[in-house]
Amino acid sequence: MDSAVEAVYDDLDQHMAHERDIAAAAMPMGLLLAWTANLQLLDESRVSALAPNAERLLLRIRYREVKGSELLIAIGGSLRRELFTPAGQTFLDDYYEQYLADLGTLFGPDIYGLAESWDNYDILAKHLTARLMASRGIGVARRPLLSRIRGYFSRVFNP
Repeated sequence: MDSAVEAVYDDLDQHMAHERDIAAAAMPMGLLLAWTANLQLLDESRVSALAPNAERLLLRIRYREVKGSELLIAIGGSLRRELFTPAGQTFLDDYYEQYLADLGTLFGPDIYGLAESWDNYDILAKHLTARLMASRGIGVARRPLLSRIRGYFSRVFNP
């Protein structure tokens, strides 16, 4: 994605064209927004500038009291690039175009029928975190080292 040209990753209006129910339309972006909030990939000062209650909503998301879609609505319904930290921007620049397809792969083709539940969030968060770590080169290179360490301890303690 060319960040100079594309300053918006997604917008609620685009989803409303596919789904008339605002809660269902907000769900895909809400799940992602909750994940970015939990991994501190949101620039909280920029988010707070858009919604006076953003700090409270972010805390309530972390305690799983509210859903990410509530924050999405509070900030105007758009996932704008400037709302994310540099690390969040880097990840989303490379990944966001694949996000909806990944939702379909994980949960089935009717992504708007998916509940914005914390159980579904946990499934998605595991996938997104793996993608984030892979984009940073973490995970792939560390596995051989972990395997060698396990092998060493296995030989030492189980001769």
